[in-house]
Amino acid sequence: MGMEQSMYETNSFKREYRAAFIRFISNQNNKYQLTITFKESTSDKECKKTINEMIRRLNQRLIGRNYINVGVYLSGFIVMERQKNGTLHFHSILNSDGGYLDDRDKLVSNLEKIRVKMVSNTRKTSRGNPLVLIGAKGGVSLDDYYKNNNKLEQYLTKNLEDPRINGIDTLGFWCADGAIFGDDSMQGGRRTGYLGSFYNHKEAKR
Repeated sequence: MGMEQSMYETNSFKREYRAAFIRFISNQNNKYQLTITFKESTSDKECKKTINEMIRRLNQRLIGRNYINVGVYLSGFIVMERQKNGTLHFHSILNSDGGYLDDRDKLVSNLEKIRVKMVSNTRKTSRGNPLVLIGAKGGVSLDDYYKNNNKLEQYLTKNLEDPRINGIDTLGFWCADGAIFGDDSMQGGRRTGYLGSFYNHKEAKR
């Protein structure tokens, strides 16, 4: 593009999308905030691959193995950011539509069963076993969603107006086959479910 500024880099675009995200998220039937923290030195590629696999497995456990074929899946907003050690971690706000998250104990149990299966393809423990990428202590944090003048939504969308990074690439949605971030979510290559609802909401507000 040469010196031409992308629409995704303009301050007006960032403010518009941040406001749209905040409005949309706060108006959903939200139930939980889920944080997934990876062990130090886990690569970005492995973090993103693992998040997608966790989402797919959670859908299979809570909805059914053929959830994609029936067109029903868990939905939510997701943001990735760096820990102080440089490794990615992910915050999600999960939508309770469909009642699949009503049983908190079942959700917690399944998250733990999935966590221990998320192992590295390259890194091993001192005993030679594949390294589990998400720690047992603090690796998976599930909290009730709270509504406090949109403070949570403002915090989770702060990257959009951070001049040091391309904040668009850090925000996205849960979709049928994992998470969709950045330009894909902005352009709506797969505008279905929660993502489709966001675009309908945003465009109606123009």
